[in-house]
Amino acid sequence: MTRKLSAIIGILLVGALAIACAPASTPTPPDETEQAPEEEEEEAAPPAAADEEAFTWRMQSPYPEAFPYHQDMVAMCNRITEMSGGRMQFETFASGGIVPAYEELDATVSGTLDAHCGGLSEHRDKFGPVVDLLCQYPGGPTVLQLLAWFYEGDQAGLQFERELYSDLNVHVIGPSTTAGPEDEMWSNRKITSIEDYKGLKIRTYGEWGNVLASFGASVVTMSGSELYPAMERKVIDALEYSTPANDMTMHFYEIADYLHYPGIHSPGVTGSHMWVNQDRWNELPDDLKHIVEYAAQHQAYKGYYTDLYKSGEALQFYEDYGVELVKLPDEVQKAIIDKTDEIWAETSAEDAFFGEVLASQKAVIEQLGASTLMEPNVVAIRAMD
Repeated sequence: MTRKLSAIIGILLVGALAIACAPASTPTPPDETEQAPEEEEEEAAPPAAADEEAFTWRMQSPYPEAFPYHQDMVAMCNRITEMSGGRMQFETFASGGIVPAYEELDATVSGTLDAHCGGLSEHRDKFGPVVDLLCQYPGGPTVLQLLAWFYEGDQAGLQFERELYSDLNVHVIGPSTTAGPEDEMWSNRKITSIEDYKGLKIRTYGEWGNVLASFGASVVTMSGSELYPAMERKVIDALEYSTPANDMTMHFYEIADYLHYPGIHSPGVTGSHMWVNQDRWNELPDDLKHIVEYAAQHQAYKGYYTDLYKSGEALQFYEDYGVELVKLPDEVQKAIIDKTDEIWAETSAEDAFFGEVLASQKAVIEQLGASTLMEPNVVAIRAMD
């Protein structure tokens, strides 16, 4: 019995040693097993992404890191990296990360930045009021109307923007994020008539500032970071900044009694556009160029829907917090649109390019308006007695 037991133990030890010395196996994913027969075809395929030339771009926005427009830029960059299989990488910077805020365009032209996303209105000093037509203005188009003008048909909006920047060393990508109607105004004075604008110290800029000034308002231009303390210390009586969702990050609800709506001064906004240094753009192979353009366009649409969803949440929060939502009277809205149309007519007479852009945009809006005749107003019908 002892010899037999020793023999059995010896056999077991040899088997265990053989198992211990065997190489460890690596689990194979199911999809890899299914693709095994195609190995020969894969050998004839183009080189893997890791073997191809890679690009790393530095990008900056003029917005704080937590602001949704900056986050949209980061999301777009991440999507490009994923779609390119890692061939395009990005270092993203918020306001002031590499150059001071609002100097991103000059930095992109010089090559200090490879690309940037920012607002067209920041370039008003270079190009004049035509940038408002490409971005936002009182009584202007909605986001979907703007995007249709930019991307459908002959892509008139995109072509006009590229013509505008054609003398600079940049390639225009176009809108890279958008948002729905902006908050009309945060204030500590309720607007019930056009006369209530007289003497109102309000932060804004661009054509909207000119319209308000014509009604007797005192227009102040300052950066977003200055707004909260300025309102809190009563340096200004009112301000307009962005949409309900975007304004949540600025905490204006803590310092304003009233939030006016609807955003007649900005029915829709192409919040950020993207510009690329022309030399960097020329370096890219065609497939990566298509990926960059597609990702920006995708983010432009996605930004709009995300903003609509979050703005609904924000408005409910503001009401619960105690902010009074004030609807701007129809006659006030009409006065704003009439004054804008008057200014635009004068500008068109003085600036042929401006007039051409405005006429193109109006034609597309008119065409889109005809198509919306087929859309029932379900909300209004359901509310009927």
